[in-house]
Amino acid sequence: MSGRLDDLNSKQVDALRSLKTNLSDVLEPRHNDHLLLRFLRARRFSVKKAEPMFRQDLIWRSQNRIDTLLEWYEMPEVCLKYWPGGAVGLDKEGHIVWISPIGNVDPKGLLFSVKAGDIIKTNIFILERLQKEQEAVSRKLGRHIEGITWIVDLEHLGVSHMWKPGMTVMTEVAGLFEQHYPEVIHRLFLVRPTKFFPAVYFILKPFLSEGTREKIKVIGGSWKDVLLKYIDADILPVHWGGTMTDTGGNPNMCPTKINLGGKVPTFYYQKGRGLEHDDMMTTQELPGRRSTEIKFKVNTLGSIFR
Repeated sequence: MSGRLDDLNSKQVDALRSLKTNLSDVLEPRHNDHLLLRFLRARRFSVKKAEPMFRQDLIWRSQNRIDTLLEWYEMPEVCLKYWPGGAVGLDKEGHIVWISPIGNVDPKGLLFSVKAGDIIKTNIFILERLQKEQEAVSRKLGRHIEGITWIVDLEHLGVSHMWKPGMTVMTEVAGLFEQHYPEVIHRLFLVRPTKFFPAVYFILKPFLSEGTREKIKVIGGSWKDVLLKYIDADILPVHWGGTMTDTGGNPNMCPTKINLGGKVPTFYYQKGRGLEHDDMMTTQELPGRRSTEIKFKVNTLGSIFR
């Protein structure tokens, strides 16, 4: 049994009934069975685990005004231009297809330009928008469809992506997705993995649920043929094995649909971040187990110390 509303066994039906009873004090009309089943599937139909997860999600949404995020949050220009990804259409089953050329992301450039919280909110904003769009697709097709088909292109993934502050943001994003957007992924294709991928995945893996890890397909070699089994050619840009093109600097990658990321220009950098010069620095090497004391006079409140 898949654990979806039209495919439940007797134990799963009982679990759904019990969860609805236990949550009767907080449930609203928008909290339908499809939503509750996502939390149950994420916790292997353990009502004992799914209930606190759902209640914590309600608190998080209220505290962070998530339900109205699409109305009030304005994505920073640098995230709008340089956070990679975009929706290209629907797969053969009706799921939205999102392509993320994550290997093109510039972690340092983004974090020198905006706060980590802005990158996190940008990802939440994208996910909220995708869920709204998927609901609209379901209404149009007359059947419930949930979950996004995600294509993550790992080309160019390198040592710069393992920069600790950047990885910290990514692990936080992964944790938030698992906690507050369970079962949001229908399929996750990781294409063109580089030699750095195992190290990056090793860091991210503890933040991914078992259910999410089971949906991950890492494909090299004939990866374009694999994608075409699930997605029609006219939905995929030429660069990713299909026939779709558009205008712009790289028509085969459909830049009007997919933000391709890239190096963030330094004029976006916040004052005092990422613009250090060697002639302004001194260097001191310390033997093992030795320490030194350095004193600074800080005249400006809020200065960045790194």
